Amino acid sequence: MMDTTTGITHSVTTLPVELIIAIIEELALDNAKHALCAFSLVCSSLLPFCRKHLFHSFDLRTGSQSTCGWNIVNKFATFLSQNHHLIPYARAVHILAVGTTWPFHRNWIYTTPGLTYIIRLLTSLHTFELIVADKLPWDPLPTSLKDALFFMVSQYSLKKLRITGISDIPLPLFTQARHLKSFHAHQVSCHVTGSEVCQYHDPILLEELSFGHSTHLLHIFLENTYFDFSGLRKITIDISSEPDDLKLSWSVIARAGVSLQHLEFRHSNIHHPLKFLYFKHNGEHEYYFLIWNICSICLAATPNLLPYITLRPHATLKSFSFTVLFMTDQGEHLQYNDPDGEPDGKRYSELTSQQISMLAVQGFLPWCHLLQTAPSSLRLITITMDCYALGNEELRDRFKTSDSSKWSDLDKTLANSERLPRLQKVIFCVNLPYSSSESDSDFDEEDSLIDDDDSDSNNEESDERPPPLSLEEAAYYIRRNLKLTRRVAIVEVLAGDS
Repeated sequence: MMDTTTGITHSVTTLPVELIIAIIEELALDNAKHALCAFSLVCSSLLPFCRKHLFHSFDLRTGSQSTCGWNIVNKFATFLSQNHHLIPYARAVHILAVGTTWPFHRNWIYTTPGLTYIIRLLTSLHTFELIVADKLPWDPLPTSLKDALFFMVSQYSLKKLRITGISDIPLPLFTQARHLKSFHAHQVSCHVTGSEVCQYHDPILLEELSFGHSTHLLHIFLENTYFDFSGLRKITIDISSEPDDLKLSWSVIARAGVSLQHLEFRHSNIHHPLKFLYFKHNGEHEYYFLIWNICSICLAATPNLLPYITLRPHATLKSFSFTVLFMTDQGEHLQYNDPDGEPDGKRYSELTSQQISMLAVQGFLPWCHLLQTAPSSLRLITITMDCYALGNEELRDRFKTSDSSKWSDLDKTLANSERLPRLQKVIFCVNLPYSSSESDSDFDEEDSLIDDDDSDSNNEESDERPPPLSLEEAAYYIRRNLKLTRRVAIVEVLAGDS
């Protein structure tokens, strides 16, 4: 006997059809692919339900130069050509264009027809992501590939588009994505001709937006009504060190208004040198310390900018995420930058080592200023702590020093039940400098090759060095420093991305 709605034969099992489907869905949520494969062998009528999850997403990203991206893309194209019956199940594709093809010595995206074939063939895509490791211009791309991308964005099924590392993309590629709900742009710029700058009567209503290092593109979107940001529920901002990015970012956040539920600040480039930004506001010279590529929250601590940089209008905000970059407080690691080259005002070279140390250890303080403007709806706060720039001794000192203002200010802010009455959980994602421990091990190996007369003294010095800070120790110190917060919310410590 067969269920007419699902096609599943009841003789296979005595379980109800709804329960069988629920089991398959639960296995998919657990990413239990081996179990789904086994389930698909039970009965041919179960195949569509299992294939829906087994062939839903294809991740073709790889950062290995030995395993070339073009080879993976071509293999996937061959797989699709030999299994046309699986094409409707493919709903998400993620591609990373890195490396070159011999003998052209160019990015393989220029010379690999498999990418165009994939885009043309997958007409039911829900999510498409293309990451170009080395930023490339749009014009030199093959015409067939550009036409395929235009064809893809016009499809009704495409809801999420993620593009990284392509410059001078023509504006119609974005304006033709009429059914888009989620858009991600990183290191992307847009090319606009005079005839294309016009007001669209039917703007694209986005629900999720993620952007970084795409000032020009964002400026065009804000000046015109190509996208409607009033319905944004989630915004992810990859902050750069450009003041224009700060202004544009908060313009987008302000337009989201009460619909915004999730706001995240992240950083993709943490290897930029520390520097100062010379910034003018209302005729007064103000100095803001940039922690690699973050400047916005330091500006948020300025009282005369608080009416503009604030979380208060977002009455339905549920989660807020940000990154704190801990850096060394040694002045010799800093670079001083005077963009305007103006002689008036205080010179950067006149900053004392005490001022530099104060700026370097401010840590959570600017974020506390911003959290003081948060709405009462906030329930989850996620704090990522990047500690890659710290040596082991400095790292331990930053975590162990309980009387430091950066911890006490954060503890008081999070424990303020009047401002954050619905706060339920605070998550810390700690990125420890594992590379430093690896370098220590390499140093020890080199020491073993030194003469025996010096080996004893070297061993004594190595024994004096404290062991690298572990995640368990970091979690202990965090909980100890947040005594007030633990009374009102759950404090959870996780390992960040290594």
